[in-house]
Amino acid sequence: MENWPYIEVIPVAIRSQWETKMKAVCTALDIRPEWLMVVMHTESKLNPKASNGSAVGFIQFTVGSAKAIGTTRAELLQMNHIQQLDMVQKYLQRMIDWKGKLRSIGDIYVATFAPGYIRSANSTICYKGGTREYNGNKALDWDKDGNITRKDVVSFIHDKIPLEDRESVAFNAGNSTPSGFTSGFSWPVFKTTANDDTIYGEPEDPTQGDPGGPAPEGFDGDVQKDKFATTNQTWFPYALVGLSAVVVALFSVVLFQKKR
Repeated sequence: MENWPYIEVIPVAIRSQWETKMKAVCTALDIRPEWLMVVMHTESKLNPKASNGSAVGFIQFTVGSAKAIGTTRAELLQMNHIQQLDMVQKYLQRMIDWKGKLRSIGDIYVATFAPGYIRSANSTICYKGGTREYNGNKALDWDKDGNITRKDVVSFIHDKIPLEDRESVAFNAGNSTPSGFTSGFSWPVFKTTANDDTIYGEPEDPTQGDPGGPAPEGFDGDVQKDKFATTNQTWFPYALVGLSAVVVALFSVVLFQKKR
């Protein structure tokens, strides 16, 4: 049996089949199974039936992300563990075709949360404070500065790695910093002991390697996870303005009638 993070959550009856499928999926995507296990557990507790009302499944597919891989949320909820892994693979492959290789657990989580920022600088603001998107994801504001940056998102997922698994989930576990990866404690939660400075997991410059491919259909990569997400209803402010105008007009009519 594989000793992956959260493997104990997978039902014993299908665990062998799960491990075989995960190896095939991750080999095809050129990612580590440990990364994907942590991301899926964070999003859904590894429950293919998980739903928050607007997103469903292992990586919380929204209407748009489901559409981008040729399915629907209703169809995803009918899939079992093994079947839905195919959809996760299809989704992440779309992200790779669009933004390039997923090189770390952080890249994978950004791909599921806000894929337009896979190749953005770590300081890039994904969600500004005061917006509906920020208010719905406050837990990801890791440094509590009032905005959610790419680095906040990556730090959040690093914190979800069980302490005993941090070395196995690392991109590198050697005695020197891999070329192009963070040094010191730039990612403070990513260490196995208080004195450990040899475990690194994120590209120092995530902007490198974007192939410049077209965004999958249904995605607004510069702004949100996708333009169909319920947290990104651009019509909402205009609807409020329109409703306010109607209320004011009705109130004016009532006052006019009273004066008469």
